[in-house]
Amino acid sequence: MFLSAERGWFLDADPSSVERTYYYSLDPLVTKTTTAKESNDASDWRFTGRTSHTFGDFRLNLGANV
Repeated sequence: MFLSAERGWFLDADPSSVERTYYYSLDPLVTKTTTAKESNDASDWRFTGRTSHTFGDFRLNLGANV
């Protein structure tokens, strides 16, 4: 039997919300700016488990990632 857990913390749940300026083509006057969202942190848990059972000639392997 194998069990594992992992905790992750992220300072920004949506990295695409960080302020960036994009320049389109060769014209620096054509721009697009996005702004960061405040207090957009996030966290999550990841679990992994595996087990193996033998029933006579039959073997059962189970695994999950959540």
